[in-house]
Amino acid sequence: MKIKISIKVILFCILTALISVVVSNMSFGDVFYDVTNVQSGDTLTLRELPDFKSKKLSQIPHNQRFIIATGNQKKIKRNTWIELKYNEVVGWVNGRYLKKTQGASFTENLKCLGTEPYWSVDIKDGILVFRDLGNKASEYLVQEIDGSDNHNNKWYLSAISSKNSSIKIFLSLTNKCSDDMSDDKYKYQITLHEDQDKLTLNGCCNRL
Repeated sequence: MKIKISIKVILFCILTALISVVVSNMSFGDVFYDVTNVQSGDTLTLRELPDFKSKKLSQIPHNQRFIIATGNQKKIKRNTWIELKYNEVVGWVNGRYLKKTQGASFTENLKCLGTEPYWSVDIKDGILVFRDLGNKASEYLVQEIDGSDNHNNKWYLSAISSKNSSIKIFLSLTNKCSDDMSDDKYKYQITLHEDQDKLTLNGCCNRL
């Protein structure tokens, strides 16, 4: 029995280390944009190239939010073009019709995890990265943070991805959360609900 537990703990440590390496190489600085300066009922054109005469790839609604940017921009004369990914299509939009989405910030950057099977969440500077049971990473923008009205150690967070899937998180400050695989005690207890795959997960968090 002791040998089995030891192997279990070793595997857990290896998994944690691997996840930490992958997450540390991910960009928490990915930017989301909202459409602006487009009349109600009209649409914003996503183009193949940063040119008003370029091929039209898609039409973005006037009130679309949380469009993820690829990080590429081009300055052409007086126009700044921004490359976006919308509904799995990558194209260019003139920057005058975009504004950066404002995400909510949590007072502490957190690393959360659950075991058997392993999953993880990192929350840093308003960006939430969720690594699911299959080890697939998805990035979300934290939209809302609310503290409990009758407890000063409980919080509610909601976050949304560029595909409009959402995550809801309930955090409790306990200073005694256990991962059930080690003797470590974590600062926060977390309950996470992910709507796309209908997952409800429990785990623990510490500050990053």
